[in-house]
Amino acid sequence: ELIWPLDVALLVIYPLIAVCIFGTIATRKEKLLFVSAWYIAGSMTWTAVMWFVGNAVWEPANGSIGGINDSILLWFYGHNVFGLTITPLAVGAALSAYDTARQYSIERLQFGRPIGSFQLTQAKLAEMLREITKGQLLVWRLGRLMDEGRATHQQVSLAKMNNIDMALQIARSARGILGAAGIVDDFPVMRHMANLESVNTYEGTHDIHTLVLGRWITGLNAFS
Repeated sequence: ELIWPLDVALLVIYPLIAVCIFGTIATRKEKLLFVSAWYIAGSMTWTAVMWFVGNAVWEPANGSIGGINDSILLWFYGHNVFGLTITPLAVGAALSAYDTARQYSIERLQFGRPIGSFQLTQAKLAEMLREITKGQLLVWRLGRLMDEGRATHQQVSLAKMNNIDMALQIARSARGILGAAGIVDDFPVMRHMANLESVNTYEGTHDIHTLVLGRWITGLNAFS
C-alpha cells in the first residue's frame, strides 16, 4: 500500500493529465483525430475514477487508503491492462485499412478493369484478411485469459508485438493498393499508419517485447 499523500497526489495527477490530452484533442485543427489520444485520455480518466471508488476505506493506522490494492499502479498490471487495450486497437486500425483498400480496389479502374480483378491485388487483400483473422483470435484468447486471471505479461507482450506489426504491414499494403491516393487525407490509411507508429513506441517497442519473450523462452536475461 502507498502512503496516503502519494495516493492523493496520483488521484490529482491522473485527471490533470487526462484534461491536458482532452484539451489537445479539442483544439486540433484537423478534423480527423488520432485514436491513441482518445485512448490515453480515457485510460487515465477511468483509472483515476475506478481507483477512487475502490479505495473508499480510510485506514489511518497505517496511513493508507484501503480497498483496491495499489498494485494497479505497478508496471506489470498496467502493462497487461494497457497492452490488452492496444492489441484490439491495432486490429481495428488494420480492419479500417483493409476495408478501405478493398473498396478502392473495386471502384478504381485501370486498363478498363477494376484493380481488384488483378491477381497481385487479390493476393494482397487475401493476405491482409488472413493476418487480421489471426490477430482477432489472438485478442479473443488473451481476453479470455485476462478474465480468468491467467494472462502473463509475456503473453501480453507477444500479442501487442504481433498485432502492431501486423497492423503496420496491412496499412503499408493498403497504401500500396491505393497508390498515390493512399498518402492523402481523403483516405484514412496514412493516418492509421502514423498512429500505429506511435503505438509501436509506447507500452514497449518491438525490440523490448522481443527481449521480454526471449527471456521467457530461454530463462536467460539479455539485458540488465
